[in-house]
Amino acid sequence: MGLAGADAGLQGALRLAAGAKDEERVLGVTLALHHAEVLAVDEEARATLLRATDPAFIGRLLRSATALQRVALALLRLLLADEASAVKLEVCLEPLAAACTSAAATDPEALEAAKPECAENADAPQQAAPIVP
Repeated sequence: MGLAGADAGLQGALRLAAGAKDEERVLGVTLALHHAEVLAVDEEARATLLRATDPAFIGRLLRSATALQRVALALLRLLLADEASAVKLEVCLEPLAAACTSAAATDPEALEAAKPECAENADAPQQAAPIVP
């Protein structure tokens, strides 16, 4: 499809995601995530989003409040669709692990509730590219 064919809402979201302030970037990412179906198949739009949301920014989101961690997780899920992106985002592993540890410490009941779902999906084929080359 390419960015030229992307709707104005997605184009605006990507411009905000590339903003100078983190507040703009968070808003842009949040709006872009509303176009996840398009981003999942549009490599150019996904690459633009990856350039706008560098690993340092994603790491800051993962070290922030729970709501921002959720934005970061949704963003990572989308961006890890190809191997090149996975390699670039490898530096997000440490803040991701810290966010998971923090979430487990603050809400152990939610972690226990998620275990059956994780076990059910353990044998499911993985669509994300491997992080380690």
